[in-house]
Amino acid sequence: LHKEYRRQRQMCIRDRALALALAMALAMAMALALALAMALAMALALAMALAMALAMALAMALALTMAMA
Repeated sequence: LHKEYRRQRQMCIRDRALALALAMALAMAMALALALAMALAMALALAMALAMALAMALAMALALTMAMA
């Protein structure tokens, strides 16, 4: 009886450690996913800003061309 209780206790400790390791891995994966999503959002914002700057430069070039004509 004593050996069975000890074995069950050791298995419980092992299972608890495994569950903690899995929870930590999941938290790290979620943090990585969030960081990647934020990096993608920043890249998209930069692309939009560059597109707007290009559109403004083209509009100014067109306005200058029309003013010279």
